[in-house]
Amino acid sequence: IMITLAVVAFGVTVRPFGLAVATTALVTLSSLAGREFGWLKVVLLSVGLIALSWGTFIYLLGLPMTLWPR
Repeated sequence: IMITLAVVAFGVTVRPFGLAVATTALVTLSSLAGREFGWLKVVLLSVGLIALSWGTFIYLLGLPMTLWPR
């Protein structure tokens, strides 16, 4: 159920709060579904996924998404 909640939270937060906040919420909520993720892994995964998402969707594809909250 946490994975579904994480995806819904991403969809709800990506427009008003930006890609960085939405991705952090996605990774944090998804990590609550298992026991093998510590906070350091969650932070590193969030930072890496934000960088990869920014590079792919905003920089390379030029999609009109905001990285940070408006």
